[in-house]
Amino acid sequence: MCFLRSVSLGAACLVLAGCAPSRPQPARAPVRGAVTLDGKPLAEGTIYFKTEATGRFDAVPIAEGRFVGQAEPGTLLVQITAYEKLTEPAPGAPPPLPENLIPRRYNVQSTLSAEVSLEGPNEFTFDLRSR
Repeated sequence: MCFLRSVSLGAACLVLAGCAPSRPQPARAPVRGAVTLDGKPLAEGTIYFKTEATGRFDAVPIAEGRFVGQAEPGTLLVQITAYEKLTEPAPGAPPPLPENLIPRRYNVQSTLSAEVSLEGPNEFTFDLRSR
């Protein structure tokens, strides 16, 4: 009888946990634009729009120098990354760590920003320099 009561209580907890209200997600606005490195479109990478107060971020892929996605509205920190393509390591060798092709001043030490609004147009161009 005690076992049956424990099982019933556990099942009720699982049902209630599944019905708990989820946290509301912040609104998102469309963003688009271009990224160049030394005057050439960035072949592929990722642009991050980060809300510094909360640490939340939206990651948008970059392909052939263009990006299209969504980001939380506000004044956002922008970080851009692009990693080198790696070759297969020799058998038994540890895999190499990919190198970020974008200078740190555009990602981990970024001072880039974007003002994203729900009204738009939220079109941005980032001209990066490797030197």
